[in-house]
Amino acid sequence: EDEEDFYTIEELQANFQASRFADLIPQSVEQEIQLTIGQNTFICKMDAIYSTEDGVQIVDWKTNKPPTDDQDLYRRSLQLALYRLAYSEFTGMPIEKVQASFFFVGEGVELTPKAILGREEILTEWNKVLQQLVED
Repeated sequence: EDEEDFYTIEELQANFQASRFADLIPQSVEQEIQLTIGQNTFICKMDAIYSTEDGVQIVDWKTNKPPTDDQDLYRRSLQLALYRLAYSEFTGMPIEKVQASFFFVGEGVELTPKAILGREEILTEWNKVLQQLVED
């Protein structure tokens, strides 16, 4: 890892304690859901899931720096999109009731992408990846 991405455990603990998550009790921690679509199985290990007024919020803890631009945020948000889809399909909860965000603990920054892909958009992106593998 880059040295600039290094935070002490004390910094991480202090930033977590200063966050809104410090006073919340997760309904689940390290929840693993295996999502199989066609011949592909995605293993989604969600750091924390919190109940909200109308659904849940999945939080992925990050110890590195937040995204630096829109493309970086989009690339990283694919993970959240898979988590939302996996949780929705596993529980039967409508996907629009499943929120997802990152918490960059080293910076004390919560980041929720403005748009997170839905099922069909995720499959489109996945098929692009598979097509690139075939072409290479």
